[in-house]
This record gives sequence, structure tokens and C-alpha cells, in this order.
Amino acid sequence: MLKIASAAAVLVVMVQVTASEDAGGPLDLGGVADGNEFRLVAEAPAPERSKPESAAQLVDYRRLADGICVPTDETAVLGDDCAASRTTQGGEADCPTEAQTLEPLYTRTRDSADDPWSPWTLVEAGTCLTAADLAPEMEREFQTLPITPPAMTVQPPSGWTLVHFDTIAYTEPADATAQTFDITLLGVPVEVRAESSEFTFDFGDGSTPVVTTDPGAPYPDQTVTHSYSDVGRRTISLSTTWTGQFRIVGTPTWSDITGTAETTTTAPPIDVLQAQSRLVESTLD
Repeated sequence: MLKIASAAAVLVVMVQVTASEDAGGPLDLGGVADGNEFRLVAEAPAPERSKPESAAQLVDYRRLADGICVPTDETAVLGDDCAASRTTQGGEADCPTEAQTLEPLYTRTRDSADDPWSPWTLVEAGTCLTAADLAPEMEREFQTLPITPPAMTVQPPSGWTLVHFDTIAYTEPADATAQTFDITLLGVPVEVRAESSEFTFDFGDGSTPVVTTDPGAPYPDQTVTHSYSDVGRRTISLSTTWTGQFRIVGTPTWSDITGTAETTTTAPPIDVLQAQSRLVESTLD
């Protein structure tokens, strides 16, 4: 009797044979035999799945300078024909020094990946991009800049302080921590500078944080202090508010950035201890 069962990619064949009286045991069929039953399992290779093709690009945009034949050596890949010496004539803008000149914008289309591209068509003449045009994007970008938090120092510096005793905290002044960044906004290179403007010292005991424009100073000229009323382990943190300015690379004027950025600095934990007086046998001399 022959039984065949298949599921998914696995084929199971079971063959049952009856040995002759003189066979002396189960037949050797070159597989795994159990009594008079032979079991053969064959796995078929999984069917190959084709990778999905990315969608074909049907619309293309380029900024091209006036008077060039499309393609030039640099733009030959764009697929246009220069046989008729057709040149771009989008009208480049004459921009002031405070603005970035954007070349005329062209587009071309095709119906499918197998169709040829259409000729380039002018979408927008050359324009002048100013800082005001970039301001909304700059406000969002400023929140994500990798601004390095300023260092914070706590005194006493030994990792402990006393209740009802002035614990000092201070950070670096704004001119020592000012930072600059070179980024690109909407394809335009931009310079950004950030400067600390406000400091919030949280002394970690539930008291109201100290908010100030003063970065503080070390002993004996301290200006930011806190007196703990209870013993315990405390962690002092500093939140720094940053304001910024930006300008388009190559232009002379800096513009203020709307909004601010924040960084956090955390000092190592300190133990707040209670000092106790004790009488000892001693002389004062």
C-alpha cells in the first residue's frame, strides 16, 4: 500500500510492503525502515520571491543656470538633447548681498519608466532667497542642534555638604560656551551660532529651582547658593536655555532665531549631612 501526503513544501511518502516468508525481516530500501513501513520525507526548496521594484521616477526637477546647453558634461545624465543647441533661459535673479541666489527651476516628466523624458520646462525664474524665507525652518532645526551642555561645579567639592549651610553651584559664562554650526536648510548652506541666555539650577530637594541669567561664581564670590533643611542624598541639575542667530553663508547679516533650545547638565550626587557638636577633653592652647 502506498500513501502520499503533502503539506506546504514537505512531501511525505509512506510505503508499506509485505516481506516474503524467506526475506528474514524488513526490506532494505536504502532509507529508514520501521517494521514493514518505510518513511521518506523530502523537502522542496522554498519558491523564490521577487523583490518589489521601486516606483519609477516620473517627475524630475533641476535648478539650471541660464545659457547652458542641456545636457552639459555634468548634466548629460539628465537625458536631454543638445543637437539643436537649446539653452536654458530662465532669467537669473540679481540678488543683494543679504540674499542667496537660486537658479531657475526646471521640470520634466514621462508617462512610465520605459518612456522618454519630456523636454525641460521652466517652472520658476531665478529668485532671491533671504533669511526671512528660511526662518520657520531654522526655528525647527535649532531645537535639534547638538549643542554641548556647559559644565557645572558644586561646592563644597568633596561630594558632601551640611544642612543649613550654603551649597554653591555655578556654570560657565555665555562667552565661554558659545557654539557655531554649519548646516544646510532647503539646500542652502547656513551658519548658526548659539549662546546660553538663562540658567535653571535645581538642587534636587523639591525646593523651587533658581532661575537666573547669572551663571554663578565659585567661593568666595558665589552668587547662586542653596541651604538644605534635611539630610539625604541629592542630585543637582542645570537646565540651560540657548538663543541663536543665523545667516546664509556668504552674506554679512545675522538674523535672530525665533524660539530657544534647551540642554541639561547633571552633577554627581552629594550627601547632605547633619553636623553634631561634641564635648571633648582638650585645652585651647
